[in-house]
Parts: sequence; C-alpha cells; structure tokens
Amino acid sequence: MTMTTALPFITLNSGVGFLANRMADTRDVHPDWQAVGVVILCGIVGSLIGSNVAARLPHKTLRRVFAALLVVVAVLTVAQQFRK
Repeated sequence: MTMTTALPFITLNSGVGFLANRMADTRDVHPDWQAVGVVILCGIVGSLIGSNVAARLPHKTLRRVFAALLVVVAVLTVAQQFRK
C-alpha cells in the first residue's frame, strides 16, 4: 500500500475512532479545536514536504532514515520510562 492510498484509510480510521470516543464519553469534555486544526494543518504541510523530499531521494536512503528514526524514538521512549 502506498502513501497515496494509505493516508485516506488512516484519516478515516482516526476520524471514526475520534467520533466513537466522543459518543461513548459521558463527561462534558470539549476538544481544543484550535489544537486539532494545528495538528491537521501540520500533517498536511508535512505530507506535502515529505512527498517532495521522498521523490528526490533514493528508496534505500529513505528506508535507512526511517529505520534510524524508529530506533531514536524507541530509545527515547525506553529512556523516558526509566526516568519515572
């Protein structure tokens, strides 16, 4: 599945999850719609920039950068758990 076809499914899945959570929540909680808008805007801009960069880099380089990013996130996550 390419990014072009995966992104609509991820968006739909997130939207359905958000709505289901809102309908199941009996408390009077209101999302910060400004923050939601900023996240959406950043996601759109990031995907446009990312697709532009991905078109210019070799596939092997993209895989290595992504793997390195995953390792960094994993290490930071584990380190954060030990700081608690």
